[in-house]
Amino acid sequence: MKKQLLNPWLVSGCILSISLTTASLAIARYVPPRSQKPPSDYTRTGGGRGCPQDKIPLTILAPKKHIGETTSRYPTFAWFVSNSYPVEFQIFEFDAKNEPSKSIGQPVLVSSSSGINKYSLPENQPGLTVGQKYLLQTVINCQQEYLVERAEFTVVEMPSSLSKQLSITKDGTKKADLYAEAGLWYDAFDEALKLSHEKKPAKIVSTLLQDLATLEEPDATKTLTDVQRQEMQKRSDRLRQISNSSPTH
Repeated sequence: MKKQLLNPWLVSGCILSISLTTASLAIARYVPPRSQKPPSDYTRTGGGRGCPQDKIPLTILAPKKHIGETTSRYPTFAWFVSNSYPVEFQIFEFDAKNEPSKSIGQPVLVSSSSGINKYSLPENQPGLTVGQKYLLQTVINCQQEYLVERAEFTVVEMPSSLSKQLSITKDGTKKADLYAEAGLWYDAFDEALKLSHEKKPAKIVSTLLQDLATLEEPDATKTLTDVQRQEMQKRSDRLRQISNSSPTH
């Protein structure tokens, strides 16, 4: 029997709310992977369109127009919510038929605060597999209506040249720059969020989100339905709103 992507969630997780505050000299520019690949139809948003009181609905802060990449077997994932909601979180592994048929680990219920939140896979559990494609799913329940956001990502080998560059710097901003330039969104954004955690200026977070917003815009050269084009533009606009906001918790 085929497993459903939407499950009841069981375990509490750790979150971090980030404030997107003022300026920094950091300039991290995200460059998509050279082998940029489009996601499957599973990535499309499902359920309701958000809670009535939310100015910005649940938004995954990762590529959705192409498959994102990470070198970590225990990646960090981030999303935005306008209000405090428990977020249902799960990862699925794609099978040989390109279907997300296998759930990874136990389902997790994450208590999220208004703003940017993050969750890292626990390192005391088996990590993800290099070369494997996965589906990230986040869900909130608002007034008995589910809002689902999904994104696809792949775990890749760490390039040897990048590994050497990272080994000679302890500066988080520089690390984020290196990851972003190498097309490793999840690694770059994680480093950027760490700077915010240290209460350093988070302009680097805003810059990465602005880059992603530009990349997520609908392509004028591709054939899209009006609905698809509108949904893509809405997501791009939301990412820009988030990048310019200063959420609190």
